[in-house]
Amino acid sequence: MNPGFQIENNCLVIRMALPHTQVLPFFPTYDPAKPAPDAILDYRDARNSVGHAQRTFLVYWGLRAFVESGGYPGIDIGGAGVLTPGCISVDWIGAGETPAYGGSYEGVNIKANAADLSAFGSDSFSCLLSSHLIEHLGCYKLRGNETQEEKLRLACNGQEIVDIFERHWIRVVKKNGYICGILPDEKAAQTASSSSLFHDATHNHAFDSRTFYKIILNPLRHLVEIVQYATWENFFSFEFVLRKK
Repeated sequence: MNPGFQIENNCLVIRMALPHTQVLPFFPTYDPAKPAPDAILDYRDARNSVGHAQRTFLVYWGLRAFVESGGYPGIDIGGAGVLTPGCISVDWIGAGETPAYGGSYEGVNIKANAADLSAFGSDSFSCLLSSHLIEHLGCYKLRGNETQEEKLRLACNGQEIVDIFERHWIRVVKKNGYICGILPDEKAAQTASSSSLFHDATHNHAFDSRTFYKIILNPLRHLVEIVQYATWENFFSFEFVLRKK
């Protein structure tokens, strides 16, 4: 499929290639197997081809959902104020507030908890997007003061995330709408003799594509169909696209 836009049957059709290999030609000196440690954290860094590919993924699905739904907005959860076209930005840190690590979330439209979207009505949005958020959601096993080593030993399996998906994330999306996400790949971290829990002290979960499918997605198959799953090979993250039945 060639990237681009065209009109078909009086509708705007958006086609965009998603694999990170489509981005790499613009970064000829970048080795995806050896991401620059600082670059992978900052979308503004030209070396961050993985980050740009992830951002492209969100923009694509936000636009596609907006067009397919006839102009209904999506909701981007935990976007840190980085606006996605066609979506409202929701974060637990409000606009103008400063997180502990600095900066300002000026682009946040609504302040809300990703684990509780009860303020939003059912079937409200064309899509729900999340990037590197699910691993931050709470775990019933954790008190909140564990070290990364303790989190790894406790091995929170994420069963409570299924409930969040069902009661909140899937509920607020319209029928045939999309639920799209990106997570750090625990398998990639273990290949580097590490764990995604060590990358950020606020991570509570460590999934790879196999465990996420088994624990989170499989119990939700009666509510959603899987459109795209774990097609990337960027040695850093994996993605999912679900469609509400």
